[in-house]
Amino acid sequence: MTLGAIPESRAPKEYELEREEKFTNKRIILLAVDHGPNSRKAFDWALKHFVTPVDELYVLHVLPKPSGGTIPCTSPTSGSAGDSPVFEATQVLFQRLMKEAHDIAKVKVHPLIRDGDAGKEICAEAARLQPVAVIMGSRGLGLVKSLLIGSATEYCTHHCSVPLVIVPPHYELEEPSTHTGENEASG
Repeated sequence: MTLGAIPESRAPKEYELEREEKFTNKRIILLAVDHGPNSRKAFDWALKHFVTPVDELYVLHVLPKPSGGTIPCTSPTSGSAGDSPVFEATQVLFQRLMKEAHDIAKVKVHPLIRDGDAGKEICAEAARLQPVAVIMGSRGLGLVKSLLIGSATEYCTHHCSVPLVIVPPHYELEEPSTHTGENEASG
């Protein structure tokens, strides 16, 4: 066997055209975020491994309110709950995430803020948007804790109508360091 040129595909040309079109068409991706470190890992993972510049990234944050209503938010600086400290913190979070998503992945971001039960709201947005996937982090609660105190990830696993990507809490984005420690200061 020689290691020369890569042989041409034996697939029909129509297949090749369809395949190329799949990667140039816009995809909708829903990313559920909160203010925790595992949500941040999911965001970073999505930008590095999943999102492309032609995609549209919908970033959803669910405010914990029992009313279950909707807060329309077309930008990170608009909305009707501007007096809430959590809402204000979410606006700051969205501004930072939108800038990073644009700088890193060159992707268009649509911020969404909802209130109510996180799992139910994530599934409702997934049903409405019909994204190619919902991406979210996990706190890594055990089965008993997630059942007792509730888990948005657990709820979405059972009720989401589209594929769900869960980034585990112990996932490391960076490659393991090859640093040998020889230049570290001792003591």
